[in-house]
Amino acid sequence: REAWKDMASHPVGTHRVNVFNPAFRADGVRATDVTVVEVVNDNMPFLVDSVMAELQDSGLEVRLVLHPILMVERDEDGKMIACHGKFTGAEKKNVRKESLIHIHVARIDAEIERSGLMERMDGVMNDVRRAVTDWTDMRGRLQRAISTYKESPPPFAADDLAEAVQFLEWMEADNFILLGMREYHFEGGAQRGELSHKEGTGLGLLKDPDVRVLRRGSEFVVMTPEIREFLMK
Repeated sequence: REAWKDMASHPVGTHRVNVFNPAFRADGVRATDVTVVEVVNDNMPFLVDSVMAELQDSGLEVRLVLHPILMVERDEDGKMIACHGKFTGAEKKNVRKESLIHIHVARIDAEIERSGLMERMDGVMNDVRRAVTDWTDMRGRLQRAISTYKESPPPFAADDLAEAVQFLEWMEADNFILLGMREYHFEGGAQRGELSHKEGTGLGLLKDPDVRVLRRGSEFVVMTPEIREFLMK
């Protein structure tokens, strides 16, 4: 009933995360032994894997995972008109696939911990949407890089350039999941130079200029000794 109530309104392009302790009356103690994590979202790739990864990183014991994909008909404001379940008939204009993730984890008694988990899950859902939304643009940029290296090759050794092109083509052939992409300037020379983010080039997870993906020890950085060594070759 709570899930149905939560799905009554869901504007396209939004998601909603709820983390709560069930309070309904039931025989036994199972309802008082779990916390419910529920996510309503437009259906898209990476949702369940991303949610489960966050729960694992949070050290939570997962006891039940349900993930129905529902065909939901809504008005322009996102108010539910009808839920068709696994509707497979003629596609209607306002019917879309929606994801309901319903998970039971071991009881989280502290409100601050439930709120923290809900905040982290909200960030995870934002990351997934960025990656999925920009996926086509990231593939397009990768394809343009391949074409540039082939048609207007930079002044590198032929073997090195061929290896680079083959690697990019391998990535393009669905061997690599594109989650984020960003362009950098390298300035200051090989010995002391630094990489700087080229403003406005971020896509997916790397659209946020503050996001760093490389780490030196516990510190997130732009440049590592390995990258500098590679650039000096």
